[in-house]
Amino acid sequence: ALKNIGINERVPYNAPLIQFSSWMGGDRDGNPR
Repeated sequence: ALKNIGINERVPYNAPLIQFSSWMGGDRDGNPR
């Protein structure tokens, strides 16, 4: 999923994966969380 939007290559290695997971989940459900 991350590769589809091309964020996987731009996101730093030390980026908080938890935030991305929460963002992806919210985006899929269409809810803020």
